[in-house]
Amino acid sequence: MEHYIVKGGNSLSGEVEIAGAKNAALAILAASIMTNETVTVENVPDVSDIRAILKTIEVIGGYVEKVDRHTFRINGSGISKDTPVDNEYVRKIRGSYYLIGSLLGKYRKADVALPGGCNIGLRPIDQHIKGFRALGASVRLASGRVAARADRLVGSHIYMDVVSVGATINIIMAAVMAEGSTTIENAAKEPHVVDLATRSRREPLCSPLRPQEGMLRSRMSFPSTWSLLQLSSLRSAVRSRSRMIWCVW
Repeated sequence: MEHYIVKGGNSLSGEVEIAGAKNAALAILAASIMTNETVTVENVPDVSDIRAILKTIEVIGGYVEKVDRHTFRINGSGISKDTPVDNEYVRKIRGSYYLIGSLLGKYRKADVALPGGCNIGLRPIDQHIKGFRALGASVRLASGRVAARADRLVGSHIYMDVVSVGATINIIMAAVMAEGSTTIENAAKEPHVVDLATRSRREPLCSPLRPQEGMLRSRMSFPSTWSLLQLSSLRSAVRSRSRMIWCVW
């Protein structure tokens, strides 16, 4: 097993560049294809999971431009609603399942291979499926893929049986493109969930993610317990924004 050996006793000095949060970046990169406009994401960490999801977006028809090591421009207008998401990259990382929520929200249809990155048996996606179905989608698992379809998505009250970061993020992406309001009860409250939610707010909170020009907009309210999310549709806002930049800090 690989391991680190740390020998102390010496004073630390020098500078280190702090990269953006990988888990926040994965969700934001997946959400960036929900609009047909170009999205710029800055301070993206240069790690294998990020490279895998960017390559997946590119393979399914999205435009990905690497501005520099930590900055990318993404445009999802070239992605077809009938394009299945199944390639060597999507099966490498757990975070690839965020594409289910983003594609379902945008196209009312998603066909995505079950993710990799860990043993799927230890981290089931039943809460994701429960949330999608509550919004009006039919979901089927077969041959290692998740197929979700909906004639329309309608806001709902969704209670999470267990706290799940991935399910909360996935449901947020589908719900903000649904008609009406959605309440997610017993929602996860990890920083990367807050990062995605904050970037979808009408009024930005003080957050590690700072908008540079515009943002995906919706209305959300956060009680002090952070266990309840209330979301309203941002469909018209997504269509109307001409340029969006997300900065990951």
